[in-house]
Amino acid sequence: MAQTTINVRMDEETKKKIEKIFEEMGMNISTAFNIFAKAVIQRNKIPFTITSDNFLYDADYKTYIEKALDDADNDTDEYDYEKVIQEMRVKMSNGK
Repeated sequence: MAQTTINVRMDEETKKKIEKIFEEMGMNISTAFNIFAKAVIQRNKIPFTITSDNFLYDADYKTYIEKALDDADNDTDEYDYEKVIQEMRVKMSNGK
């Protein structure tokens, strides 16, 4: 199969750290990224869970987003968007 080149930008410290880890595993960055790419293709998704402490990813806001999307799909405006924005501002000011 023909090969291609992909350039990935990352900070130098991160690169040094992952090079060391991959070296300990007996591979280089290219091999590791190929393993990652093949796992994505096999599963049709990122092969690990990505999480964040960011308030936009908590269950409450997931519900808000789903409801807003449903309203948009159904041409309804039953959801109180101002309330959502206000609650987001409160969470942001609390450092959450």
